[in-house]
Amino acid sequence: MPSIHQRKPKWFRRTKWHQLLGSLLQEWLADLDILVQTDLPLSSKPPEADIVLIRNRRNTWNLAQRERLPDGIRDVSASRVLIEFKYTESANRTAFLQTLSYDTMYRRVHRLKDEELVSFLISSQSPHHETLERLGYQPSLHPGVSFSNHDSMKTVGFIDLNKLLDAPHNLIFKCFASRQSEKKKTFQRIHQGQLGWMSDSVYWLLVGLKKHFFPKEELMSDVEELTPEFLIEEGKAWMAQMLLRLPPELVAQGINVQPFIEQAREEGREEGREEGLEAGRESTLRQEWMESIRFLQQVLKQPLTSKEELQTWPKEELREQSEALKQQLLDMQGLGGGNF
Repeated sequence: MPSIHQRKPKWFRRTKWHQLLGSLLQEWLADLDILVQTDLPLSSKPPEADIVLIRNRRNTWNLAQRERLPDGIRDVSASRVLIEFKYTESANRTAFLQTLSYDTMYRRVHRLKDEELVSFLISSQSPHHETLERLGYQPSLHPGVSFSNHDSMKTVGFIDLNKLLDAPHNLIFKCFASRQSEKKKTFQRIHQGQLGWMSDSVYWLLVGLKKHFFPKEELMSDVEELTPEFLIEEGKAWMAQMLLRLPPELVAQGINVQPFIEQAREEGREEGREEGLEAGRESTLRQEWMESIRFLQQVLKQPLTSKEELQTWPKEELREQSEALKQQLLDMQGLGGGNF
């Protein structure tokens, strides 16, 4: 069977995919006391492991950490998780044994007890069923996650990104699934705001990734390799394009559209905050939605709804119209729908 990188452009073959995943995880987990290292030396000499997540300050994952970690990893109690990531290579027997060797060497060098480290082989491609069967891997309660009942492989879990549920905590990882249908669903859910808050660096990386996963035209002929730095600059360029398309009078006034873009990426945030709050808070939310609607109508050059008329709108209609206008802005700038 041909590998995924055959018939792919030069940048696809040369990209160090584990470094892209590692950089995305570094930004995504930076505020959660989780250290992410790529190309981690297992001893004083090669080889190196692709990624390792290290929890230094906590005995177990807390709720905030679990909300950003995928099924399988978020469920283990080990203080360290070592990841071998395969994007262009298949998850064959050699890949599993390679991960096991990394696991063994890392334990030995750092003198870790069995319960202090769990390793995972994470694969963009789905392996042959026979491979998993021969190595004793059985499905867990989470789709796409399996563990072996063979004593020699019990310390190495397996995650199939194509089969992982598209739950919010899995989305960062599922960006690297090999099936285009899974990728599209994942980026659509991110676009809908299911990741919640994200830093600018995470947003730029995701925009850059999606641009190159789903190119509309041959933009990549002169690109040798995708790097985290390159993708961040690509994401920034898209934001700059958006600002250039705004009406000049708004740019001249120094109006900052970033808060509205961030709100669009956090769809449903207001609804969650609204629930169970007192009437005074509801009034504040109504005011926020009204101001958002009028501002976005200016940006989109639509007829301006008067404040008096907006006062008569039910709160749900205000919220829905505010979100719909934010969506229109993102779509107009090439950041919505099929363009994340």
